[in-house]
Amino acid sequence: MNDILEDRQGRIWFATHDNGICYRVGEKFTHITAKDGVNGTEAWDLYEDPAGNIWFPIENSGVYRYDGKTFTNFGEAQGLTTNAIQCTYQDRKGRLWLGGWQGLFRYDGGTIVSVGKDGPWEVTEPPESAQRSDTISRPASAHVEPPPTHDAVHGPHPHDGAPRPTPLVIDANPRAEISGVVRAVFQDSRGTLWIGGECDLFRNDGSTLTSYEIKDDLGRGVTIKKIVEDKAGNIWCGTSGGITRIDGTSFTSYGVKDGLIGRDVWSMAVDASGVMWIGTIEGVCRFDGKTFSPFALPEAQPDPTRGVSSGKIVHCITVDRKGRVWFGTNGGAYIYDGTTLTNISERDGLPNNAVGSILEDKSGNIWFGTTHGGISRFDGKNFTNFTEQGVVEGKEIWCIHEGRSGNVWFAGKRSPMYRYDGHAFTKVNEQDGITSLAFTILEDHSGRLWLGGTHGLFRRDGESFIPVTRDGPWR
Repeated sequence: MNDILEDRQGRIWFATHDNGICYRVGEKFTHITAKDGVNGTEAWDLYEDPAGNIWFPIENSGVYRYDGKTFTNFGEAQGLTTNAIQCTYQDRKGRLWLGGWQGLFRYDGGTIVSVGKDGPWEVTEPPESAQRSDTISRPASAHVEPPPTHDAVHGPHPHDGAPRPTPLVIDANPRAEISGVVRAVFQDSRGTLWIGGECDLFRNDGSTLTSYEIKDDLGRGVTIKKIVEDKAGNIWCGTSGGITRIDGTSFTSYGVKDGLIGRDVWSMAVDASGVMWIGTIEGVCRFDGKTFSPFALPEAQPDPTRGVSSGKIVHCITVDRKGRVWFGTNGGAYIYDGTTLTNISERDGLPNNAVGSILEDKSGNIWFGTTHGGISRFDGKNFTNFTEQGVVEGKEIWCIHEGRSGNVWFAGKRSPMYRYDGHAFTKVNEQDGITSLAFTILEDHSGRLWLGGTHGLFRRDGESFIPVTRDGPWR
């Protein structure tokens, strides 16, 4: 459930994560479907404007308005540059504001405009057709040693040849709760557990939980998508605002102005030589501690089903035992051996070219989690496509992890979590304690399994998963 609204007529509206929009009158629920002119199943927000119109965004479908009779869609054809809208609000001047993955938009009754740092902020005179829908409308159906909190937070003094760090705001946030989205869980070489979410970074050293609120150079909260450790023991966070280094005494942020190829970071990995590879929505680059160097990958077609996509996005990066670097893109997987770049795609047996996760298991097999083809395993010559064979459910895989015992865990959207022990797949269901879609899975040094997802952090306790809050359980 993403949002609940009671409108002025007393109807209770529900925006759900997997089943779209519905409302309740008395004991009766009415589900809004494509028959009513509403497409999509992932609803993010509900808002009732002063005129009584109900507004709600649907994943990859833009925003809908319900005036009591008709559902009207506002999308890219009406001025949005993305259909991935997550929230709506109308101000006192009657302007409707739409916020999403790719920025802010404003609707003044006639047109939708993109709003940047410099605006436009002032209201414009709506055309005569302001109250006439210029969108496609359909009638509704008949149903009506990381830093302690006191350490200074600052950027380092610039060195010759080094990029100048981007300003970053990081405040100790002792009241933060691990209850929202968790996208990254990582354990460093000292045994410290790091948890990255939306705006908040948590650190647990086994006895104390410390939390930090992170904002980018424009003062905006960032989403932490990836956490890695370099050879010197520094912790690096890849975020929606760049990359951040935690060196034990300070935080340092780097962005596009410092040479990073793109601001929105999706993946990171450190190779055997200590070079950091950084995948962004604008491509991939290398960082040797002093200089960012772009690394060219062929551009693919953006995925039209994603709210955030591009032809250059690098979803994941993995370094295998041979030192080869693997990249997951919308054009399949690429392997760089230090000299040659090789592509693996659907023509080679990959179930889908949109590769979101890559794992090398203990036997040297490469596992691929894709967006539209599920999960497969590559032994260097042949692919085994478990989803295509009907062995497992779900075509959109978000994460893959191998534990110390060799069990391979993976999960995705509208898909159960699975464990593969080398012989058979075991499904992990809600009765096992999983109440969240998983973005990340980690087995720590003590053999405990952690899961971060849409509804916070979970830990496997025996055969079931239990939610983890600020108070634990940590041990």
